Amino acid sequence: MAKIIDFIKKKKLFSLLMFMGVLGGILGGCFVLLLNEDTNSVMSSSINSYFSDIASGNINYIDNFIVSIINNLCMCFGVWLLGISIIGCLLVVIIFGLKCFIDSNVWGYSGNLLEM
Repeated sequence: MAKIIDFIKKKKLFSLLMFMGVLGGILGGCFVLLLNEDTNSVMSSSINSYFSDIASGNINYIDNFIVSIINNLCMCFGVWLLGISIIGCLLVVIIFGLKCFIDSNVWGYSGNLLEM
């Protein structure tokens, strides 16, 4: 236990990012449970249709690849630009927490769909 406490004291940024990731994941998982029935059905049907399109091969892979590359480049450029300033450091941590929140939502719905 003493090693863990020493590690947390030495690696404060890593500890903060781990805390934000776990917190975002937990809150994202709880958010799935707190949605009303209409929103829950819309989100689950859209994710279900996406996975069924992948299974049937009805997705244009090149267009999805280009869109994902553009989104990731914009995100990387934005994080880099924000990371230059002191104010941006806080925003980068918040963006990381939101990314964990969104990822846990998608995994929560896909996990619920796999149980059906």
